Amino acid sequence: MRPDESLVLRHASAGDVDAILAVASAAELAANGVVDVDREDVESELALPGVDLARHTVVVELQGAVVGWAVLEAERGATYADVHPGHRGRGIGTRLVEWCEEAARGAGLREVRQTRSDAESDARALLRSHGWTPRWTTWMLEYVMGDDEPSPPDLPGEVRIREYEPGRDDRNAHRVVDDAFGEWEGRDEQSFDEWLGHTVGRDTFDPRLSPIALEGEEIVGVCISLAYGGDGDGYVHQLAVRRSHRNRGIGRALLIEAFRGFHRMGRRAVVLSTESRTGALTMYERVGMRVRRSYTCFGKDIA
Repeated sequence: MRPDESLVLRHASAGDVDAILAVASAAELAANGVVDVDREDVESELALPGVDLARHTVVVELQGAVVGWAVLEAERGATYADVHPGHRGRGIGTRLVEWCEEAARGAGLREVRQTRSDAESDARALLRSHGWTPRWTTWMLEYVMGDDEPSPPDLPGEVRIREYEPGRDDRNAHRVVDDAFGEWEGRDEQSFDEWLGHTVGRDTFDPRLSPIALEGEEIVGVCISLAYGGDGDGYVHQLAVRRSHRNRGIGRALLIEAFRGFHRMGRRAVVLSTESRTGALTMYERVGMRVRRSYTCFGKDIA
């Protein structure tokens, strides 16, 4: 498809947050029938330490209105991109795919990736046409609350649970999470500053809903939760247990403790995402979670 010559590409700025959110929200609504993205998601993405606005972001304008956008997380090679449903068919998606590849090459990366909802057949076909191939599957899972608060979880041995303490727990929690996630095939280390921006540095991070597991004074498990405004779903953002302490029920206990906190807040459901690389789907299903939506991560070697 020949790109529309009336399109203007430029890098994003902090003043584009609301326009980008409008595009991302419209794209999610068209694909999934609901909108999960919020303003903080866009703000935090543009503010990540690995994102240089002048090199790692782009917005597409048509007659002065933002109709598409993309960002590259240069530390990891992950990209996010959306085209407003009302302006598709102009070659905007093609321009964004090409921009993602060039931005990743400019950052010295060997691979570029992007995750799309399995309901987005057009976006998936576009990536495939440019040589991107499926890497792994991601599932959004949900736990629907009953009328009664879940029972307190059982804990093994000397393990105890307490609320997350910002400032005190940050470095050790990052180490537990990054070590655990670093076991996944193809997953690169995430710096402390980038992790902080994605998790406990967000305004929606709630330490009351983010239990940690300790054995003695050592953090052996972490559950990071976000509490978005309103009465929507609770969100478990990250769950990780130190390798030496797995298969003892610690992950399950942390998850149930987070559910209990969200129940007390009046949330009727809690959601989280997990990947086929983790092998954790069965554990989540055993605590009563079910798949709400599925996504596929596509990647392309660009070295």
